[in-house]
Amino acid sequence: MSLAAGARLGRYEVRAPLGAGGMGEVYVAYDRDLDREVAIKVLRYDTTESDRVHRFVQEAKAASALNHPNVAHIYEIGSGEDNLRFIAMEIVEGETLRARIARGPMPLDDALEIGLQITAALAAAHKAGIIHRDVKPENVIIRPDGYAKVLDFGLAKLRDPRDSATVVRTQTGVAMGTLGYMAPEQLSGEHVTPAADVYSLGVVLYEMLAGHRPEYARLPSVPPRHPGRETVTLAETERRSDRSRLALDVPPKLNAIIAKALAQDPRDRYPSAVEMHDELRAISRVGAAPPRRSAIPAVLVIAAILVLIAIGVGIWFSVRARRIADARQLIPRAEQLYAQRKMPEAYELATAAVKVLPDDERVIDLITRTTQQASITSDPRGATVYMQRFKGPAARVRIGTTPLELPRLLRADYIVTVEKQGYAPVTRPLSIAAIFARDFEMRRMPGTLQVKLLPLSQVPAGMVFVGGGPYQLQGWYRASDRLVNLRDFFIDRYEVSNAEFSRFVRDGGYRRPELWKDLPSPFEQAMSRFHDATGLPGPRSWSGGAPPAGRENYPVADVTWYEAAAFAAWSGKKLPTIYQWERAGRYPGTRGSATTFPWGFVPEGVDVTERTNFFGKGPAPVDSMPFGMSTWGAYHMAGNVSEWVRNEKPPGHAARGGSWNDATYAFGQTAGFPSFYSSPTLGFRCVKEVAAGDAGDLPLTQDETVPVYRSVDDSTFSELRTKYDYAHTALSARVVEKRDTADWTREKILYDVAGKNVIAYLYVPHGFKPPYQVIHFSPAGDVENGLRTLSASIESKLAAHIRSGRAVFGVAMEGYIDRPRTTQFEEPDSRSGEYVDYVASRVIELRRGLDYLATRPDIDSSRIAFEADSAGVWAGVILCAVESRYKSVMFVGSGIEPKEVTDASAANRINFVPRIHAPKFMLQGRYDESTPYATMFEPLYNLLSPPKRAVVFEGPHVPPLELYLRESQKWFDETLGRVRN
Repeated sequence: MSLAAGARLGRYEVRAPLGAGGMGEVYVAYDRDLDREVAIKVLRYDTTESDRVHRFVQEAKAASALNHPNVAHIYEIGSGEDNLRFIAMEIVEGETLRARIARGPMPLDDALEIGLQITAALAAAHKAGIIHRDVKPENVIIRPDGYAKVLDFGLAKLRDPRDSATVVRTQTGVAMGTLGYMAPEQLSGEHVTPAADVYSLGVVLYEMLAGHRPEYARLPSVPPRHPGRETVTLAETERRSDRSRLALDVPPKLNAIIAKALAQDPRDRYPSAVEMHDELRAISRVGAAPPRRSAIPAVLVIAAILVLIAIGVGIWFSVRARRIADARQLIPRAEQLYAQRKMPEAYELATAAVKVLPDDERVIDLITRTTQQASITSDPRGATVYMQRFKGPAARVRIGTTPLELPRLLRADYIVTVEKQGYAPVTRPLSIAAIFARDFEMRRMPGTLQVKLLPLSQVPAGMVFVGGGPYQLQGWYRASDRLVNLRDFFIDRYEVSNAEFSRFVRDGGYRRPELWKDLPSPFEQAMSRFHDATGLPGPRSWSGGAPPAGRENYPVADVTWYEAAAFAAWSGKKLPTIYQWERAGRYPGTRGSATTFPWGFVPEGVDVTERTNFFGKGPAPVDSMPFGMSTWGAYHMAGNVSEWVRNEKPPGHAARGGSWNDATYAFGQTAGFPSFYSSPTLGFRCVKEVAAGDAGDLPLTQDETVPVYRSVDDSTFSELRTKYDYAHTALSARVVEKRDTADWTREKILYDVAGKNVIAYLYVPHGFKPPYQVIHFSPAGDVENGLRTLSASIESKLAAHIRSGRAVFGVAMEGYIDRPRTTQFEEPDSRSGEYVDYVASRVIELRRGLDYLATRPDIDSSRIAFEADSAGVWAGVILCAVESRYKSVMFVGSGIEPKEVTDASAANRINFVPRIHAPKFMLQGRYDESTPYATMFEPLYNLLSPPKRAVVFEGPHVPPLELYLRESQKWFDETLGRVRN
């Protein structure tokens, strides 16, 4: 069981997992006493596992006994509840020596430099009476500055430092270490001395130079008994044969050092790393090649050399000074880019600076903040891994084979493709981008990707595998709380396309009764309802029995649930249940989180339309926007078209996913449509079940009871409304920015309210004479939750109103992208007085916006309408009840939630709805998944006092744009008067 973020171990607070070491799990933690990040290695054990505990403690004692720059420092060893022990140690950021060797043989100078550092660390250990016993490339980390650190003393043995002759005997007949790096005596379980580490050093040094271990050091692998460590007994091994001659193209002295280290008999090796380090240091000083004799007199040679040295030193210092100065100039720019959340740019400058300033703390801190460790594994191993970065280079890059450890990967989002001959390739997102909530950086994502590869023959064409297991629905509004133990299944990678549906039509799909088992009416009678614009069988938007030209690769839409189910039966598949659909489409995360999308978490201020098709003008091709794919590799499970699922839900069947015409929050909601309903925004995909188990086929019930709410009396309301009175102080309003387009001028305005700078936008139409009528607009939840800017919302929805001659005004409330909240903000309990103050402050900011409009001679203050969409109606109801300056009110997709009955009276919308006196108009979808018609819309509408009107359309939460424009233009013309030039 892993530790959760926030868990406490003494003075340490766990922040995120780092991976698994040879002896336990490793986490990033925060040392509250010393204000620093540390690595925590944790061991959970049974009381019977005394050997594991002993080795775990041994590691801490061994490493903490050393104070050497090339050994990872141990800060503390402690214990906790549930048989838990932990070691707090230095965080070592960098690349394993194994990863470096995987790129090929190292240059001689680099290998010698790293070898010197490793032998220096082991020499210090040997002097302290410690034998490491597991020296290998995986246990050496190379920092970005080239500094090497030796890790993992989990197999170390401590000798009595008072007796240099003492040797250590391992458990009889058992060799502890890693095959390929163990000395012969260690492999056989015999006496172990520091010479065993010398042998391992020889193998590592050889491997750095050759790119592989010596031939005689390669042994067949045996199944490991502990993760990350190989163990072998005497019965499983054979003595190594005499080593063959070393075949390294290196200087003779270095070759001799490696040969001596690799001697079979420990008596023929260096007795410890101390002597080996001394000899390596000696050859690094004198160089590899023997000096040549010169015919020039020695005095002249020396003089010439001194002159050249003097010139060279001068040039070197001059160049070095310039490089240092240039590098120092990069640091503040990189920090600025990081503050602007431009990770790639900050990382590039930091890596350029660290080459010159390897010990600069600001540079190292930047690299640490812009990168993190990642690992990619596959079952089976040995698969090739390709990566492509979001907003990075267009081509994918081959990065290695599994298992793959990436110690420093730029914090970004990636598409990872894993390929192995004979297996179906797997493509998945890997999300490790830095996530900011307002001005606070959230905890890091794990950065681990585990892929199960299936033989090609087992994977249906065009589908992706989804693993089963217990699953509970997670969206904002869960259609069921039942826990379902899902079976494994495959789901279509893409929505069913027009081209695929055409094959169904050409194969007589509409003429085969056996495919249409769920029809409520006789087959021939039902078929008369399934025809295109020309009367031929097919989706409603087709013509002549075929999709529009050039739209073959777009998702098929305008199909009923019955047509989708018939296609699934024809293809040997089924429609997914809501459980299957959501498991395949939702990134594993916090239950109910509004910021969890198929590819990961989405913080405030991030434009989701870069990855998925929301707020569009129509569907996109099924294979577009790959960076929006789900964690299982399915495309467009948020946006593009919403999708039928096979669960029953009144008044017919359920649909999931949100469409190109929806706001982002539709992804987390479940709609219910009549089974004969069709729409250009509604399509489907299929699943194929491959194992026994549940699928979540349960019906989804829906409460159709219309609640009745009652407001307070007039006398009480007169008291409540005083909470929204305000002093008419100076606004200090100013226009801080103007932007012109062909149709309008957009002004960005600042005005003061209670010491705060409030931001507003005013769109002034071109081609019309002032004074202008105004639509005061309050946007939906996508703007309220910081996923879309206020100006983007206005320009995508109200552009036609501006072109028709009406100005549009919007106030950016706290929480919008334009005005992010502080990290300390928490919305008060809706039953509290603090909540009343919070709502009042927002309403007063909106009222002060009207005060600003009254100062504008180009605005007709007697012709102002208020329009609110969805979540914008929340504060809008109270605003319109206490504000008499609106001549017209329009609410789109809204209602009263049952939980509002407990809200504090002075902020309870039920008390304010009947007090809106301006003419009121509501536009509502009959199958609204966000504010259901019966339980939320009707109670709100019934509370409204006359004059009022409602248009209910046959559709979901967001009305089609053409319908909205037609009905809203008609309403504003009626209540404000027609616009005249």
